[in-house]
Amino acid sequence: MNRSAGSYVTTTTLGELVQAFVPHPLPPTEPALEPGSFIDLNRHAELALTRLSGVSGLVPSVDRARPCPV
Repeated sequence: MNRSAGSYVTTTTLGELVQAFVPHPLPPTEPALEPGSFIDLNRHAELALTRLSGVSGLVPSVDRARPCPV
């Protein structure tokens, strides 16, 4: 499967040869983007975010760890 995002074309500007990157048009048509193929990946990502959110409350705050200036 070709996974390049585009191609380079050679052109001239002010008499100098330059290469310009031209991206493929969006959305890609090959391979077709099937919504069903992302269900498991999305579920795993949501679970990871939930776990991260849950343990973030266990990390002490830096502001609370410092003594208050008098």
